[in-house]
Amino acid sequence: MNQTPEPTARSWHIRLLEPLRGLLQSWPPLLPSKPGDPIRPLAIGTDRALITMLISPDDESAKLIKVTMRRYCMAEQYAAAMGRDGAMRHDLDGKPVEPVPEEHRQQRAKRASGPRPAQPKTEPDTTEEIMVTVKSLKITALLPADQLKPSDATTVALTVAAPDGAKATAMMSGKTYRRALTQIAAIGADQAVVVLQGAMKKPGEIESAGIAVTARKVD
Repeated sequence: MNQTPEPTARSWHIRLLEPLRGLLQSWPPLLPSKPGDPIRPLAIGTDRALITMLISPDDESAKLIKVTMRRYCMAEQYAAAMGRDGAMRHDLDGKPVEPVPEEHRQQRAKRASGPRPAQPKTEPDTTEEIMVTVKSLKITALLPADQLKPSDATTVALTVAAPDGAKATAMMSGKTYRRALTQIAAIGADQAVVVLQGAMKKPGEIESAGIAVTARKVD
């Protein structure tokens, strides 16, 4: 039997995984980083392994990882990867660790190769706005280390801006800011992973802000 081509990632896989980049200490080779990268079966417990790589572990970040990986594993391309002849599960470094059980492999192969059900006709798309009130919005932003300038101020107002013009400012003590700069200098700006975290209760204002600095994982 001829082996089917190895499934590869599409743009939507990359968009699905993108929120994890600001949470993890480094990007695991197992997960695709651009369209065309291979999709490989995950080792059992991959979500738990990813949680141990969180820069700042918390329940909300752990939940995001579990939900994201569940959606990733529901994709047709992932089913195809699981259903290939001789399919192997892989660890976070992308190394094979164990074969996919034959029963599971056949189930996924059937799902990947089966005809897609006909889509029923639907009414025109509509949008309904639903609003809920929460105590605050958690903010996690990956900062470019080389853009953080020295400051001797008692208080630093650190503004983060998105390409579309959205902005938010985090107030923090100068001591906290300079401690982060010291850590970046020790690691090197090109090897430092810098993450701003805080809570937003008012538009454009980040409260309880802090900066976490870690070194990139060397593969």
